[in-house]
Amino acid sequence: MAAETGAGLATVVDGLAENLTEQEEQRAEALARTAGPRTTAFVLGGLPVVGVLMSGGLGGSPLAFLFTTPLGLACLVGGVALDVLGVWWTVRMLRGAIATR
Repeated sequence: MAAETGAGLATVVDGLAENLTEQEEQRAEALARTAGPRTTAFVLGGLPVVGVLMSGGLGGSPLAFLFTTPLGLACLVGGVALDVLGVWWTVRMLRGAIATR
């Protein structure tokens, strides 16, 4: 490009470096600002498992209830569906927030 147009190559490379640095800084800032919501999504996604473990630890039989009774199966299917939907929705919002930066 410099040989054909006579333009200084250093100026073009410096401008490109500045632009790439600015984009990376914006991406890092967006990731830092969304750290809390990402952690919240992770915790909320794991809470049902923690609840089942706590119930079992307190002497209950949550697995027997969830897998052997019609009401338990309905709770299991509904809970898993809502949990997956919630995590998907949160991840989608976070990706959108990071992409718009």
